[in-house]
Amino acid sequence: MHRVGCSSLGASLGAVFHRKIIAEGVETLAHGAALLQMGCHFAQGDGITRPMPAGQFHEWTLQWQKNAIWKSIVLPEQA
Repeated sequence: MHRVGCSSLGASLGAVFHRKIIAEGVETLAHGAALLQMGCHFAQGDGITRPMPAGQFHEWTLQWQKNAIWKSIVLPEQA
């Protein structure tokens, strides 16, 4: 519960100050979905991809697709 409260607070502060939020440590699709619903705009973590050598990053970005679960979520500013 503590993590949810902190994440929600961070997303709320971002909205108040008109800042995009980056969620760190996203481990699962469910974590990512919950953070999107709270208003986080960007994320990093093993739930998106495992660490990789810098030389592989560009190729990964060309192939990565947003998960269907995440595509279906309406961000708070779009509601």
